[in-house]
Amino acid sequence: SFKEEFFRASMLRKSALVSISKAFSSLMNLVFMVYSVNLLTKTENGYLQFYLGFVPILLAVAEFGLPSAMVKFLSPHTEDPKKTGAILASSSIVKLYTILILAVLGVGFFFQSQEDAYIIFLLITGAVVASFASFFESILVSYRSYGYMSLWTPLPNAIRLGLLIGVSRFTPFSLSYLEILTIYSISPIFIFAYFFWITKSLNLNWSAS
Repeated sequence: SFKEEFFRASMLRKSALVSISKAFSSLMNLVFMVYSVNLLTKTENGYLQFYLGFVPILLAVAEFGLPSAMVKFLSPHTEDPKKTGAILASSSIVKLYTILILAVLGVGFFFQSQEDAYIIFLLITGAVVASFASFFESILVSYRSYGYMSLWTPLPNAIRLGLLIGVSRFTPFSLSYLEILTIYSISPIFIFAYFFWITKSLNLNWSAS
């Protein structure tokens, strides 16, 4: 029927839009890495890649399975403000616990390995920031806001790449692996306000009351 064909075509467009968005995000991440290699010596690039290798491990702890759980439990209740509020409030508490766990792990690792405290801070911060980005993305998926999601998905890598290029080309600073690690870990935090701006129409309730 026409209705079924229209729905199928609409879903196909949305799927294509999200796929293009994710591909664009991956491309910007690749360009970030290639651009970084050209800015660093071979030794410094080795350091950068070594420390970035810890991010996926820490991210797994920081996410704590929340993105997939959010889609599973939030999607059926997006029309019920009370239930969505309870889910978002409880998930926010879980996020706080994961941050605390990572902080404790970071302190323990510092005393065990005598690694640079600033690098540990960057790795933990990077994992937490990335976990919030995927957490917010799961909310958009739950509300089937695929248009907003296609805008949101590439933003973390876009701001990383933009800041890296801007600092390297338009400032007198010579970037080391530490500055690039700082840009990679912290810069996506500046997009979080944008999430709350684009989701105004969703009327998200973050309390159980």
